[in-house]
Amino acid sequence: MALGAVVASLWMPVLASADTSPHSEGSLVSSLTIAEPDVPFDVIFRLKLNPGWHSYWINPGDSGVPTKLDWSLPPGWKVSPLVWPVPQRFTEGGMTSYGYADEALFLVTLTPPKQRSGTPAKLVAKASWLVCQEACLPASQTMSLSVVVGSKAKPNPAWNSLAAKAQRNLPSTQSMAVTAIRQGDEVRIELQKFLKGEDYQFFASQPALIDPNAPQRLEGQTLILKVSPYASTFPKTLHGVLVWKNQGRRGTSTVMVPLSGT
Repeated sequence: MALGAVVASLWMPVLASADTSPHSEGSLVSSLTIAEPDVPFDVIFRLKLNPGWHSYWINPGDSGVPTKLDWSLPPGWKVSPLVWPVPQRFTEGGMTSYGYADEALFLVTLTPPKQRSGTPAKLVAKASWLVCQEACLPASQTMSLSVVVGSKAKPNPAWNSLAAKAQRNLPSTQSMAVTAIRQGDEVRIELQKFLKGEDYQFFASQPALIDPNAPQRLEGQTLILKVSPYASTFPKTLHGVLVWKNQGRRGTSTVMVPLSGT
């Protein structure tokens, strides 16, 4: 199916819902209720999904729309990009997408201004995402936090249990990839020699680079991927997440290696 047809088929059913966040609900949880001037702190965007429905990763795969968070902050505040949890695969109708079921916990870092404030700062975020089952529906929600910038930080008691869960679902920052080489219609990722496991899956962060429907195979310590038929240009660096199983446990690794070859 051509890419334009995929997009068209994706958006055909979305006008049917009047609910702004159908089959899902978003919320913000801050690590602090009082922050110190110019000291970063973490916030979680929590997206809960009804059974059978899923949302999308930064690269949605064959179809879908990535989750997005747009902030409206008072002067002097700064915000980092979203840190994405490890995705999973969804296959339906011959197409494969990447995203989340049940719940997704996105991490973001906020930095207050250098001056203390006597009144709480209102931090507003508008989230937008797509939820799909057999049909797809757009969802959005505007949320806010109130945080005082004071002389001493005060933790939020609701933070610890949710933060531990979020950390478990983030990819490890230890890279298990050594190099990546493109050879014709394949990309070959050389893995660390000490890495042991099975059921390796690579999720490319860059859309339309790796074919999400093609099998991925391991030959020795080399994971072989098929280039997407929609790939028109090739980045100098391969970004993504590597997932595998080792004695029943899931292993993850952030991949960011130079991509060479022709």
